[in-house]
Amino acid sequence: MVQAECSGSPLVILQGLRHASHSRLGRLFVSVLYFFGYANVLALWAAAIEKLFAPARTGLWYTPEKIWSLNLVTGGERPAGARELLGWWLVPVCLVAGWVLRYLIDRTAQWWIRRYRRSNKSQAG
Repeated sequence: MVQAECSGSPLVILQGLRHASHSRLGRLFVSVLYFFGYANVLALWAAAIEKLFAPARTGLWYTPEKIWSLNLVTGGERPAGARELLGWWLVPVCLVAGWVLRYLIDRTAQWWIRRYRRSNKSQAG
């Protein structure tokens, strides 16, 4: 778990998180949350890449009929009557947002591991 606190590797951090969980349900919950976070990171990066290859079909769309309906569409047809908000700015915004989200996920996980280790030290000693 010490290695997970200092590591930048998602697999090492996930292993440390799973080790810090007391039950099988806790391990499952932590794993699902961690994978969900990384799935969002990958979706943001995929949107940035998709914009380069299919710029007309990829974007952050605003639909005026619905109250503030924002749709991130990749590879499909844009919503009817929608207008694109970011244009080519989608690429840097998604790349930066993906990196920021990854940083937050990893730092939160490492904080949780550190908290678990400190509570075990105080209980043992």
